[in-house]
Amino acid sequence: MSEKRTKMSQSWIDAPLRKVLNSYCKQQSETQKKVMKTVNRWLLNVALAIVVAGSVAQAKAALSGTLWTDEEGFLSRMTGNPFFQQDNPPLASGYQYTDNTGYGYAVTKPSARTLLLTFTHPPAGPAPTGVGGLFGKQTQLTFTFRDAANKSYEYSFYTAWDETANGYFGGYTTDVIPEDLYVYSLSFSSLSLPSRLYVGLDTVIPEPSTIVAGFLLLAPFAVSTVRRFRKDR
Repeated sequence: MSEKRTKMSQSWIDAPLRKVLNSYCKQQSETQKKVMKTVNRWLLNVALAIVVAGSVAQAKAALSGTLWTDEEGFLSRMTGNPFFQQDNPPLASGYQYTDNTGYGYAVTKPSARTLLLTFTHPPAGPAPTGVGGLFGKQTQLTFTFRDAANKSYEYSFYTAWDETANGYFGGYTTDVIPEDLYVYSLSFSSLSLPSRLYVGLDTVIPEPSTIVAGFLLLAPFAVSTVRRFRKDR
């Protein structure tokens, strides 16, 4: 009889205690859900903000690209196809060059001492995003770029560093896909003809902000997966 009363008293005590514990656990679970929902929403908002900011920054960076003054560095950025190299090109007004893949350029003479190379590419192929060459010292190179809206941008600089046996290197890569920005033309002094010319596609460099945004976009899914895994266990 005494044992039965003891069990009944324990049951009488355990029932409210279980109820309190269950209520507490439920509240904790609801709180965790709310916290995780808030965190996920915050991560998504931050990721979207970074994507937008990164897109703006990338658009601005696209107008600058990368200036190259060393031949080796420039070539390390270029892809193998399409790409052509021409040594001692016979540049003169009216001269046209096309390689076996359909890429090339046409030469005109806007002024008495200036040559202009307008780059060409096959209709189905991408326009060049990287152009460089070996010129004389202090040769002014003027690159003209065009974007998706066919708007033109110019950038000029002088060759002056890293002399090689064949001259001073000067090159430019847009670092973005051809649809966003490509090299339309290059002009320089007719008194400083290049001993070597490179034309082709460069490797697209992703913005750091784009990488971070991608991580943040995946973070909520990773957190949810971990929570489900722990719940199943």
